[in-house]
Amino acid sequence: MSRCVRSILTSLALLAALGVVLGIGLAVVYADHIYSPYEGLTQLQVIDPAHDASGGFDARFDEPVDPAAAPGLLREAVRWAKASHATLLRQNALGYNVCSASDLLESAVGADGLGPEAPPGAYVRADPAFLNPYVSDGLLFPGRADLPVLDTFDPAAAPALLAEADALLSFTTLTSGDANLDAVEGVYYTDAADADGFVALFEGAGYRVYVMSRPLSAALAELPANLLSDDPLARVTLFSLVALLFCLGYVALWLFRSGLRQARVRHLFGLSRRRIAGAVALSCVLVLAAQTSCLALVLPASFSYLGEKDLARLLFGTTLVSAAVLLATGVVGWLWLSRRLGVKGGRP
Repeated sequence: MSRCVRSILTSLALLAALGVVLGIGLAVVYADHIYSPYEGLTQLQVIDPAHDASGGFDARFDEPVDPAAAPGLLREAVRWAKASHATLLRQNALGYNVCSASDLLESAVGADGLGPEAPPGAYVRADPAFLNPYVSDGLLFPGRADLPVLDTFDPAAAPALLAEADALLSFTTLTSGDANLDAVEGVYYTDAADADGFVALFEGAGYRVYVMSRPLSAALAELPANLLSDDPLARVTLFSLVALLFCLGYVALWLFRSGLRQARVRHLFGLSRRRIAGAVALSCVLVLAAQTSCLALVLPASFSYLGEKDLARLLFGTTLVSAAVLLATGVVGWLWLSRRLGVKGGRP
């Protein structure tokens, strides 16, 4: 095997390896800034500043929250969900309190189930293992909570977030009684296109609201700002990805330079430029195939918490980025190579 062929094979292997490293880097960015296990939902955490050990002083929260305002605040949250045509979920020990003003839960509880005006009560999991010990005479936890059972729901027809929920309680179970601070604090989810109104509502009442995750489209829109933020790790990650893209393009251009002599000799002996271009294109396809095959093995093992859809996005995105870099460098490299193949007697 000649030195030229070894150099070309080494460059191809290095391109595939760089593509794999690029894919892992993109997976880190995706996991840190984009991934959300709650597909299409914004996750928010509402905390009383007095219970927030992580937050420093903030002038907006220098006054304690008013316990008497809790029921009215929750009713305002229901009105916000209705006005936004959104579903609002609040996590509790049994499952979730639900105010359904969109079609998010239509397949699970029906079009009118657990809406803003739903009576106090619960939809319970259609599972005998739960129904037999905890439901009797149409009541959930009779003798203790005495919550009316409105109907049953099928977790398989609900979003993945509700897969482990035993009961979905109407929001009126919170707002119709004497709600307390514990009923306000907690983790909320919504499919609203813009959750800023929810944040403003609770922060106006003195609570801290942390946006834990956003839907994919919102996360992608905020990604550049997050990567260019004051977080040193985010900036290092961004610069590392830029360096990887530069290396990928540089090695691709080096591949053309390494193959110049071989291409010139073969062109001199009658190999057409079309066939040389075909060989270049085939090399790029082989690099992308090797890269994708390696990532298909590495990503599920390294990021086991990501779902199949997330892994497919990463594979597609990495392949697309690598293909774009190879295409750009391929055009530049081919133009450079073509000018050096102008040997008399060569075929077009």
